[in-house]
Amino acid sequence: MFTLKTKTLITKIVKTIKKSTEDKVDKMEIDRHIKYPAMKYFTYDEFSSPDLIDSGYRMDPVFLLMLERAREIAEVPFIINSGYRTIKHNKKVGGVVDSSHTKIPCRACDIKITNSRQRSTIIRSLISAGFNRIGVAKNFIHVDNDTDKSPFVIWTY
Repeated sequence: MFTLKTKTLITKIVKTIKKSTEDKVDKMEIDRHIKYPAMKYFTYDEFSSPDLIDSGYRMDPVFLLMLERAREIAEVPFIINSGYRTIKHNKKVGGVVDSSHTKIPCRACDIKITNSRQRSTIIRSLISAGFNRIGVAKNFIHVDNDTDKSPFVIWTY
């Protein structure tokens, strides 16, 4: 699915991101020397916590490539409501303490939805792209591949 060059790049990015400790998460600097994968449908800014510039680079590259694939399958725009969140911002928006949005690398995002057809299309594309954790709310879909949580679940809010 990915070229050897892309796999090597992803491995390097993931190792760099994992070096941070829980205490230093919100103060961690972004390594601007890493060549993050280019995306066709998204920008890293869409995934940034509003209180920390460039924090979209804390997203897991494999997660983002899977999201790109889901967007390709769906053939409808994905509007990202939330990607990575600082612990402070997560508290502000009422997120749970162990939110997948606060982990580094972050493997979670919320996608805005406006109608049931769009909801169905996006959910089917996420599953087709290999996502295994989906939360369905009235006006957004949460998707994550948090390895610390039970896989193959769909829940409602």
